[in-house]
Amino acid sequence: MNIKAILFDMDGVLVDSFEAWYQLFRATLKHFGKNSITRPEFIQHAWAQGLAPVSRRYFVDRQVEEIAEYYSAHFLDYKNYLKVIDGATQVLPQIKQRGLELAVISNTYTQLTHKILKQVALLDYFHLIIGGDKVKNNKPAPDMVLLACKQLGVKTWEAIVVGDTRYDIAAAREAGCLALGYKIAGDVRINSLGELLKFIA
Repeated sequence: MNIKAILFDMDGVLVDSFEAWYQLFRATLKHFGKNSITRPEFIQHAWAQGLAPVSRRYFVDRQVEEIAEYYSAHFLDYKNYLKVIDGATQVLPQIKQRGLELAVISNTYTQLTHKILKQVALLDYFHLIIGGDKVKNNKPAPDMVLLACKQLGVKTWEAIVVGDTRYDIAAAREAGCLALGYKIAGDVRINSLGELLKFIA
């Protein structure tokens, strides 16, 4: 298998951001006069999903861009909750040294994805960042994966997608990439980012 690129989901794979997102989402609901939600409801109906479906569910009377702007302006209010996933700072430079293309494909909008990766000092490892605002359909649709491969100049079968949700796995499979599940079932399952080095070797 001739692997030329690795496409990473961000939240839950590179950055432990769940609590930051949960607190931000609660603040967003309050700001727009909506009722708060519990963690289980957040996990089921908002976490890791694209902004458009979440907005339709919780902010039906608002434009998607209003929610995106609030997110971008206030996400770093919760930066103390952010943690780099174990192994990321060790694994990413080793992958890059092997000459592989590295990209982030996140349902989070591109500008905010940049901010988060910069905040945790991971941004410089990546050749390409594609957020949810760059494609018509977010994961689980394959649009983001296909665009990343096109812009990196690789075939889909030459790329691996590393994700931690069913949305990532579905997007990878529909695009024709190998889906590596980080602590979840995929075409291959890895339980640490360090296992990725063994896999691509």
